[in-house]
Amino acid sequence: MAARLVDRVGLGDLTEVFPPELVDAVLAKSRSREVRVRLLPPRLMVYFVLARA
Repeated sequence: MAARLVDRVGLGDLTEVFPPELVDAVLAKSRSREVRVRLLPPRLMVYFVLARA
C-alpha cells in the first residue's frame, strides 16, 4: 500500500500542540470517516483548518 500524504507531512508547531494521536482520537469520537481515499485525509484536513485559524 502506498504511503498516504498525511504520513509524510510534518506540520511543526501544530503537531506539538495537537499530536496526531489526539487528532485521530477526536476524529474517531466524532465518528468522522472517509467514504473514499482522498488526497487530503481527515487528519490533514484538521491541521489545515487549524493552520487557517
